[in-house]
Amino acid sequence: MIYRVLVHPQAAREAESAFQFIARGAPQNAENWYNRLIEKMNSLSEFPKRCPLARENQHMSKEIRQLLHGKYRILFNIDDARSLVRILHIRHGARQPLEKNEF
Repeated sequence: MIYRVLVHPQAAREAESAFQFIARGAPQNAENWYNRLIEKMNSLSEFPKRCPLARENQHMSKEIRQLLHGKYRILFNIDDARSLVRILHIRHGARQPLEKNEF
C-alpha cells in the first residue's frame, strides 16, 4: 500500500526552526540536512510501520511512531483507512518527550 504523506503545519514550523538553527553555524550542512529530511519524510509513503513506536506513544490514544533523522525525530501517525501518514512533529532527540496535550 502506498500512503500519502501530510506534514502538519506545526511540524513544518519545527523543521524550519531546526534548519535556521543549523544554518547559523553551517549553511551548507543545513541545506543538506533539510533535503535529507524531505527524503526521509517522503520515504514514509512506503512501509511506514517499519518505524518503531515513539516514547510518546504510551500516553496517546493513537499510535505515534518515529523515524530518526540524525539527531532529530520525525514523529508521525498512520491512518490506514485513508492511506495517510501525518507528520506531527520534528523534534531534537535531546528534548524531553512531548506531553499528551502537545499533540
